[in-house]
Amino acid sequence: MKKTLLIFLTTFGVQTMLMSCSTSPEIIAHRGASHFAPENTLAAFKLAWEKNADGIEGDFYLTKDDKIICMHDSTTKRTTGVDLLIRDSTYEQLKKLDAGKWKGEEWKGEHIPSIDEVLSIIPDGKKLYLEVKCGPEIITPLKKRMAKSGAKAEQVTIISFNDKVIAESKKQMPECEALLLIGVKEEEKKMVPSIEQIIDRLKKTNADGLDVNAHPLIDKSFVDTLRSNNFLFCVWTVNNLETAGRFEKLGVDAITTDNPELLKKK
Repeated sequence: MKKTLLIFLTTFGVQTMLMSCSTSPEIIAHRGASHFAPENTLAAFKLAWEKNADGIEGDFYLTKDDKIICMHDSTTKRTTGVDLLIRDSTYEQLKKLDAGKWKGEEWKGEHIPSIDEVLSIIPDGKKLYLEVKCGPEIITPLKKRMAKSGAKAEQVTIISFNDKVIAESKKQMPECEALLLIGVKEEEKKMVPSIEQIIDRLKKTNADGLDVNAHPLIDKSFVDTLRSNNFLFCVWTVNNLETAGRFEKLGVDAITTDNPELLKKK
C-alpha cells in the first residue's frame, strides 16, 4: 500500500496537517485484467501481471466442502453456463466447469481457480485484493490456506461489504490489511452514507481503511477526514484517465480498474 506521510506545521500557534504522498497510487486489476480476459480466472490474473498491475482483485466464496474458490456471483450460471449455487457445491464439481469460453473461444478451458492457485501466482512485490463474497465463516479456512501457501501478509488485503467479515479478519489475521467496501450515492444533493457514518463503521470493524466507489461527491474534505482518522483510501472501479487523475490528486492509495494497462500508461 502506498505510504502517506503526515506533516504537522505550527504557524502562529495553529497546527496544520499536510499530506505528502510518496508514490503514485497502486493500480489494482479488477477481477484480473477483465477488460481483456475472462474475469476471476488465472488467465485474467496472469495477464494483469503482464500489464504491470500492482495488484489483482478477486472474489472468493466458501464451497460446501470448505474449499475456497474464485467467482464473483453466488452461482456459476453467468460465466460457465451451468447453474450451480457455490455454497451447495463441492470443489470437485466446480473445478470441472469452463469459466472462460463465454469471453471467447481463445479462453476455452479456463477453470474456476482455487485460492491456492491464485496465491501461488502472485509475484514478489505484488498484491491480492481478496474480496470475501460470503460471510465470516470463510476467515478460518482462509487463514489456513494462506499459511500453507507461504504468501506474505503484506501481499493480501481483505476487502468486503460485510462488516462482520472485516471485524473477523482483523481478529484472526491482524497482520493483513482489511478495507471495508462501501458504495456511496447522492440523495438530496448529499452523500449517503455520510463521512461521519463511514468513519463510525470503519472504527467499529477495526478496518484499516475504506474502499469506495469513485463517486463525484468524494472531495478533499472527505479524504481529509479519512486521513485525520488514520484510514487508507481506495476507490473502484475506474476505467478512464480523467477520473483516475482526479482521485490521484485527492491522494488515493489504490485504484481498482478493469484495464490496468490504460491507467499504468498515464
